[in-house]
Amino acid sequence: MNIVSDLTTLETESNAWITNGTAEQHVRDFYYITSDNILAVWKKDPQNNNQYKWVQINPDTDTTIQSSEFRSSVDTNVATITNTLTDSDGNPCATASFVIAGAGGLQVSQNGTNGVTLTGDTYAMARSITNNNAVITLSSTNNTATNSVVTF
Repeated sequence: MNIVSDLTTLETESNAWITNGTAEQHVRDFYYITSDNILAVWKKDPQNNNQYKWVQINPDTDTTIQSSEFRSSVDTNVATITNTLTDSDGNPCATASFVIAGAGGLQVSQNGTNGVTLTGDTYAMARSITNNNAVITLSSTNNTATNSVVTF
């Protein structure tokens, strides 16, 4: 096994193999990169047999979640909440989203930069009498249509 201090040194060495035509001779060479705790093997690229690449064969053991950031956006009564996890090097390592959709009188709106407000519907019932007919009107604050019933 060969040991190098960082990825730049490893890339410089393998680029020299490609330049001088000895890349094939180094297939299955193992290298340990001390700065990043990486064990890598040099191999032919399975998608392109004329190319070579380094493949990390040990799991990352020193990467920790540095931050978890939620973002929200609302468009046409639908809110999307996205959570991005970032590793200790500042690289995004996972992103997941979920959606909240307003329906049946439930309204979804943006609240500040990263907030979402859900507002339920408010109904009002009114009555009136015209020409000895009673009219009952049902209205909704989130719906522009008003419903009414005439009783005799």
